[in-house]
Amino acid sequence: MHLGAEHKTKHLCDYKKCERHVRPFFRQDHFRDHLRIYHKEDLLRRGTKADREWWASRAPRPIFKGWWRCSRCLVRVDLDANGFVCDACGSQCEKERQRYRLETPKPSVLPGEKGKGKGQSPRLHHPIASSGSSVRKRAASS
Repeated sequence: MHLGAEHKTKHLCDYKKCERHVRPFFRQDHFRDHLRIYHKEDLLRRGTKADREWWASRAPRPIFKGWWRCSRCLVRVDLDANGFVCDACGSQCEKERQRYRLETPKPSVLPGEKGKGKGQSPRLHHPIASSGSSVRKRAASS
């Protein structure tokens, strides 16, 4: 027996300009794939290790704007308020994602922010952590 749309759990994209902000996903795995593929969020696939190329392909805004997305319940978690523990389900952000956020220098200007010049944002490439990168001082509260 199949449930009608009104009885299924709906997962709406929280990017306001995304068409899926008003048209929900009915499967959480499809929503997760959408966030990973379309929005380039750093949601790791189970059982895989991210390499430098994968990290370089991720969008910098979700990584450097002070939040991370819980890979279990897919809600945004504010770093300043909750650190690396999801306030909705209690899951902890994966160590690899924590390490990348703490060790990778934040770009001086993120896409969508005003840069130098005529009010246009510069086209940036995502920074790649190197062995000599400086560690950002952000305490992860638990």
